[in-house]
Amino acid sequence: NVVLFRDTGAGRNSIINLILGDDVACRPLLSGILDTKRYNVTIQGRHFRIFNTPGLDKSEWLVDPGYLVGVISNAIRLVRYLTDTEGINLLVFCMWSGAITRDMEHNYLLFHDFLCHNKVPTV
Repeated sequence: NVVLFRDTGAGRNSIINLILGDDVACRPLLSGILDTKRYNVTIQGRHFRIFNTPGLDKSEWLVDPGYLVGVISNAIRLVRYLTDTEGINLLVFCMWSGAITRDMEHNYLLFHDFLCHNKVPTV
C-alpha cells in the first residue's frame, strides 16, 4: 500500500498516470473533493494499491474551514483502515522543487509523524 500526499497541484496525479501507464488520474472538475482515490497496479508480478489523498490546499480551507476538517478526518480514517488491515508500506510526499514552505512541513508532519507515528518509510 502506497499513499501519496501533498498540497493540490503538486503532481500526484501525474505520478499515478506514469506508474499506471495510462491517463486515469485527473484533477477533479469541482474543488473540495474529499475522497481518497485508490488505484490497483501490478508491476513485475507484484500487486500495489496506490492511494491518492485529496490535497491539503490552503486556499480551500481558508475559504471553507470544513474542507480542512474533512480532509484530515478522511486521512485519519484511511490510515486507521490500512494500519488495521495490511498496513502502509510507503508514503510518497509530492512537492514542487524549491524551498520547503511551512505548509509543506505541516503536511509532512501530519502524515509521517502524527498519522503514521514515524513508522512508515517516506520519500
